[in-house]
Amino acid sequence: MTEPFPFVSDAIIKSLDSIFPPKEFSPKDDLREMDYYFGQRNIVNFLRAKNAEQNENILSNNNNQ
Repeated sequence: MTEPFPFVSDAIIKSLDSIFPPKEFSPKDDLREMDYYFGQRNIVNFLRAKNAEQNENILSNNNNQ
């Protein structure tokens, strides 16, 4: 059995968004730099999705009680 994913707070999402903000690239930008950036943003997006899932589960569990 897998362990539950740790809680992802709104504060950590906000902090990561400020550290790794969305940005635009041009065809002149280095491919490696773009890959590295998109890897960072992928983690931020993953954690944002986990946060939303956890908040949804909290709400649905509270409604069932």
